[in-house]
Amino acid sequence: MPDVRELSTRVVVVFLFALAGVTFTSHARLLWPFTVDDTFITLRYAARLAAGRGLSWNDGEAPVEGYTSFSWTLLLAPAHFFGPDAEWFAKLGSLGASGLLFALLAACAAWLTPGSSAVRATAAALAAALFALDPSSAVHAVTGMDTALFALLLTFVFAALVAAKSKPTQGAFAALSAVGLLSGLTRPEGNLVFGVGTAVLLAGLNPEKRRQAVRALLLGYALPGAAYFAWRYFTYGLLFPLPVYAKAVKTEAFFAGLPEALAFGRDLVVRNPLWAACAVLGALALRGRSVPALCGAASLLLASLKPAPLMAYEHRYLYPLVPLLCCLAALGLVAGSRAALRRVSARANVALPAASAAVVLCAVTAYVQVEHLRAAAIEFRDYGAGLRRAHVSLGRALAARRSGERTPSVALLDAGAIAYYSEWNVIDTFGLNDRHIALHGRGDAAYVLGRHPDALVVVSSRSEAYVPVFDYEAELHRAARGMGYVFWRSYPFARDYHLRVLVRPETPGFSS
Repeated sequence: MPDVRELSTRVVVVFLFALAGVTFTSHARLLWPFTVDDTFITLRYAARLAAGRGLSWNDGEAPVEGYTSFSWTLLLAPAHFFGPDAEWFAKLGSLGASGLLFALLAACAAWLTPGSSAVRATAAALAAALFALDPSSAVHAVTGMDTALFALLLTFVFAALVAAKSKPTQGAFAALSAVGLLSGLTRPEGNLVFGVGTAVLLAGLNPEKRRQAVRALLLGYALPGAAYFAWRYFTYGLLFPLPVYAKAVKTEAFFAGLPEALAFGRDLVVRNPLWAACAVLGALALRGRSVPALCGAASLLLASLKPAPLMAYEHRYLYPLVPLLCCLAALGLVAGSRAALRRVSARANVALPAASAAVVLCAVTAYVQVEHLRAAAIEFRDYGAGLRRAHVSLGRALAARRSGERTPSVALLDAGAIAYYSEWNVIDTFGLNDRHIALHGRGDAAYVLGRHPDALVVVSSRSEAYVPVFDYEAELHRAARGMGYVFWRSYPFARDYHLRVLVRPETPGFSS
């Protein structure tokens, strides 16, 4: 019959797992209306792939690589065999990836924590609870973007690096190669994290183990990765996807991402100092086993300093590091509890004190996150409502005005939901899906209007008159009016963000 301490520990573990499940479910339900406009960019490529048009953006044009996640695009394509609107599938997919991440976190924490089954269960439950208490976890679970999938795969990479460092076997190297390939196919920066972490791992192996690792990496990662890169280079003619050029290569400031990186660190350390301290203890407790994974994580942080962090809601580009830090925090709390008890007695049972400390850490974390969640929920729900009111409505309005064999075209900045629902050819004036603009910069009105779009959408801070929100659109608007484009309708996204639609007078289906 279990003693009181063991029974109390089990109660705490069950409580923490229940807290994780209830918290995450309630947060996801609260934030469910939030879908990011960029989700519909991937959905457009996926829809065209499912329709047999290939991974292309427009009809009658050379294909461009405006999607950033190859694997996420492939995963979203089958949903279009069941209907034209697959937003629900994207959201369920990101939610499912987050659910798998919960299970992976719990398993990793239990695996890495030394001690009794009760201690390992406490670490597993704490890692899951810390992940659930972070509002960004629920945000990225409902957006329909590839963020949750990338976080899942990157966590697999970190775990595989620790496993290969702990026990360098052929199986460990093969698993590392497989998850490295999948992470690289999901986000380009996955290759950087995998490459840096693997290089550090190889440097610490003896020559025989290093040869085994290199063979596994060549077969499982390098060769299939090279085949994919060759295909995409000969298909698109560029080293990187267009968003990389639009956000990084053409960014004037060298450290455009520094403020976002500092904000990420501030939210971790300043808002959650106890949580951060436990994560540091966890990294120290793993000793040398964590070095390759931590070096890979550091490379992602450093790489984020150059690109402009556009649409970086809830630290989207650095969020994949959060699961690793949650796992380290759980390990650190157990290690800290064990070290404290050893000062009292070397034979002290750490299970119940660690479980009690886990409850305290979760209570502190929940307290500091509640205000952030309240503000975030309002902001993201408003965004979701505005997207449907403006972008989705405009996309469907354009679709209703499409007639005949010719595919009409529209030039616009927000090339997500409007492009997906209208099925018009879209000139992306921001450059995420336009090679010329991505490589040469925004604001080339002659190029945009030289393609004779049937409609032009610009963003205004007022509905009754054009007051530019983005400077480069002002010249585009002025030139279009000079060419005879007339105002058709305004769609309100937010109080100071309105989509103003201009059309050519001879475009059929439009009237003021």
